[in-house]
Amino acid sequence: MSAIYSCTAEIHLPLPNAENHRVIEKLGRRLEWVCDAHIEQESASDGTVWLTVHCPEQNCAHAFIEDLDAAFAELARHAIEGFAVDYVYEGDRGADFHGPTPGSTAVAKQNWNFAKAAFYLEQEGIDLHRLLELPITASAVQGGLGNGPGS
Repeated sequence: MSAIYSCTAEIHLPLPNAENHRVIEKLGRRLEWVCDAHIEQESASDGTVWLTVHCPEQNCAHAFIEDLDAAFAELARHAIEGFAVDYVYEGDRGADFHGPTPGSTAVAKQNWNFAKAAFYLEQEGIDLHRLLELPITASAVQGGLGNGPGS
């Protein structure tokens, strides 16, 4: 069986060592089977590595997708922080969240949700960052809670 699938991820890894190099190579060998898939490594100024994975949408075997999920989970143990894997599976968009700890996975999910909210608000002409900087007055909060006149 197969499915139309694609995914992207950005993963922040510590200084290169034999173990995380092995995991990256393992992921790369899986992606060799996919047309136009690629992994890019960029060194940060502190010596850590940003790994960008891109697998374009195409027909993939379910076993390949499962192997790719397992590779992301294995990379998560080596990651500095949590990360999201954005995917499209049979036309449905979603994200899986990974990280070295449950807390880092939760932060990755929060950051992903915040970025999506900012994107969609921007489409409507609203800057989420500026909106969050606005002071909230006591009367606005009170009115919003139903404690104002007519409640």
